[in-house]
Amino acid sequence: MALIYYPFVEGGERILPPGVPSLIFIITIAVFTALLSRILTRPIRELTKVAQEMSKGNFGVKVEVRSKDEIGQLGTTFNEMSQRLADYHKLRMELLADISHEIRSPLARIQSDAEILIDRQMEKEEMAQHLKAICEEVRNIDQLIEDLSMLTRLEQNQVELKIVPSSLENVLAQAIAKFLLQMEEKRIAVVQNIPPGIPLVMMDDMRIGQVISNLLMNSLRYTPEGGRVEIGTQKRNGMVEVWVKDTGPGIPQEAIPYIFDRFYRVDKSRSRATGGRGLGLAIARQFVKAHGGEIRAESEIGKGTCTTFSLPVAP
Repeated sequence: MALIYYPFVEGGERILPPGVPSLIFIITIAVFTALLSRILTRPIRELTKVAQEMSKGNFGVKVEVRSKDEIGQLGTTFNEMSQRLADYHKLRMELLADISHEIRSPLARIQSDAEILIDRQMEKEEMAQHLKAICEEVRNIDQLIEDLSMLTRLEQNQVELKIVPSSLENVLAQAIAKFLLQMEEKRIAVVQNIPPGIPLVMMDDMRIGQVISNLLMNSLRYTPEGGRVEIGTQKRNGMVEVWVKDTGPGIPQEAIPYIFDRFYRVDKSRSRATGGRGLGLAIARQFVKAHGGEIRAESEIGKGTCTTFSLPVAP
């Protein structure tokens, strides 16, 4: 209970007019309430201001967290959401830039060959070469679109896998057979370190075959003439590990964490012809992840690269 003392002069007369003390009290309470309300709602106002900035596309802005109560937790959660949106926006812009770059090169080649066909008189054989180049670039664009579509569906768990107990030896043999001719042409030795009696693993044969093919393709692309590619397996902790090791130029340590990202190339100067589309390892990672396994790479400059993935042993 608030006590209000009214000053009196001699004779019992009041100094202030009747009602003034009550009015002062009401004003004091109103000012105190307004100040308290402003202090308590300050975090909400800041959240509102930052949310308005984010609605304009300014992602990554954050509010100052001053407490650990419910308001503070709300601010922390809001900051995390803002950062995730900023990261997503950055990745989206980089992806659009990468796609534009990947499509621009084959389109330029198609345009160049088409203009030559229009402007020049040429023999049938030369014309066929230009037409063949155009068809090849169209296939490249089509494959790029297919790879991007596959990667997107994998990331959103929209690819149906037929995971059953399967023989890894059969899948490895089929994948290796696809590249034997190319390896012979480059005089690359193929070493198979596959022990007998490999247990059945839980996998989708076609998808894991694609993973192995992607790894072999990378090794074949970067291994110099006269080099070596080794393929091996081993059982460890309820999983079967598969590795593909080459004698290529190797990968810098700072680049290894990023080689499974889409469109990433270690050598930025490489063309699509020598460096691929930058999607094979990203797709391989998603397929292995969908099987409950892991994929990793180890490398040393001048000593090659070893990429290893694991699959669960069938029960």
